[in-house]
Amino acid sequence: MKIALIFIMIFGLTINLFSQTDQVDEIEKRNSITIGIFQGGGSLIGADLEFLITKQFGFQLGAGLVGFGGGLNYHFQPSIRSSFISLQYWNQGIGDSFAQNAIGPNFVFRGKKWFMGC
Repeated sequence: MKIALIFIMIFGLTINLFSQTDQVDEIEKRNSITIGIFQGGGSLIGADLEFLITKQFGFQLGAGLVGFGGGLNYHFQPSIRSSFISLQYWNQGIGDSFAQNAIGPNFVFRGKKWFMGC
């Protein structure tokens, strides 16, 4: 009897968790964090944070190991998970390790789940 009661309680919790997950998936995501090599203004290792201003325009800020940068992004589809073109600013290096400041266009491919490439 105790096993049946525990099973019913776990099953009830699972149903509630799945129903909440479905509702969360319907919310449109408007922010993205990218962590990796040559991210954050062209840093060796860095991270970028992007947030959508409109359905297709986004603003990006990033920083990493000896660098920082930012950009204005135009997404081809009205989603943060779509590929985009960008006008980027990079500041690579700080102090004695300063290498360059650069402004230029960039194309970024975003896969459906985990892959991204510039």
